[in-house]
Amino acid sequence: MLRLKRFLLKDKDFLETDEGFFQVIGYVHPKDYIVCIPRYIKVNYGTYWFKSGFYYDRVLKRYGINDIISSDIINKYLIFDNNFDTYLPMININKIKKRYYTDDWASYSINKDLFKRFIEILEILTNKTSLPSYFFGITGSLLISLSNSIYSDIDIVIFGRRNTDKIKEVVLEENAMVKPLLFEIENEVAIYKSNLQTLKVIYNRKWYKCKFKGRYFSINPVKLDDEIKEKYGETKIKNISEIEIIATVKEIIENYFYPFRYSLKNVEILAGPFEKIEELTIYNSFYMDSLTTDDIIHVKGILRKIISKDKEYFDVAFGVREVKDQFLYIKSN
Repeated sequence: MLRLKRFLLKDKDFLETDEGFFQVIGYVHPKDYIVCIPRYIKVNYGTYWFKSGFYYDRVLKRYGINDIISSDIINKYLIFDNNFDTYLPMININKIKKRYYTDDWASYSINKDLFKRFIEILEILTNKTSLPSYFFGITGSLLISLSNSIYSDIDIVIFGRRNTDKIKEVVLEENAMVKPLLFEIENEVAIYKSNLQTLKVIYNRKWYKCKFKGRYFSINPVKLDDEIKEKYGETKIKNISEIEIIATVKEIIENYFYPFRYSLKNVEILAGPFEKIEELTIYNSFYMDSLTTDDIIHVKGILRKIISKDKEYFDVAFGVREVKDQFLYIKSN
C-alpha cells in the first residue's frame, strides 16, 4: 500500500512546465518559488527521450560543479536570494503544470521494462530490511515517464534516515556496489574538482551506486515529513570571501540529505580571513556520504557566516557558484 497523497514538495520530486522537467532541490524554498534544476528541456530535434509528441534532451550529461555553474540553460533560471546570499535556480509556482512525487510512482505511466526491474530490486530490499514498500519511491526519468529502456538507470528513493541506514547495510552485504575502473576515475578528477586519491576513497564509499542484472541503479535518500525541521527564513547566510583550509572531520551532521554537513576540528587556515570555522557544507550530490569522522581534508570554498535561530557561526561551503577554482581533497582517512 502506498502512503497518502502529499502536497509538500521534497528533494528529488519533479515538476513539469511548458519548457520541460525540473528536479526539486532540497526542502527550503522562498515564497511562491521552488528551488529546482532543469533536467530535461523540450527540443526541436530527435533524442532518446520522447513524450506526448515532444522530444526532450538532458540539460547536463554529467553533474560536476563546473558543468552546473557554466550551464546556460541552468543560468537562465537563476534568481538572487537575499536569505542565502547567492543566486539559486528556481521557478515560480505559477509555471508548474504537473507535480511528480517520488512516493506516488504507482500513479504514473512508467516504462514497463524498467519498472519490472525496479520491482525486482524493491522486493529484495523490502525482504532484506522488512521495510514496507511505501518507504520507497522513484525519481529521475523513470518517474516522469521519459525513460529509455536502453540508456536509463533506475533511481530509487528511500525515505528516512534510519531506513537509509538499513538499505546501506543490505547493499554492502550484497556487494552490489559499482566501482569504476581506474581510467574512469582519472577522467573525473577535473569534473569533480578533486584528485585521484580522493576520488578513489569516495568511490569506495559510494554504496548507493549499484548494479542488478546488468542494470545500473542508485539509492537516493529523502527526508520523511517529520525530519524536515527548517523553514525558509529561519537561517540567514552571509558570504564573506574565498577561503582555503586544512581540517579534520569531527562529526557527521548530515551525510544523506542535501546539503551535506560536517563539523570540523583542528582547522588550519591557509588563505582567507581568520575566523573560527565550525563546519563544512557541501552543495553537490556527488559527495553524498563521502566523508567520515577523522578524515583530514583540504578544501577551497567560500567562508560564510550562518545566522540561525539558535546560534551564529562560520562555515566553509564547497560546490558553490561564487568560487571558480574550488576543490576538496581527502588527505588522510
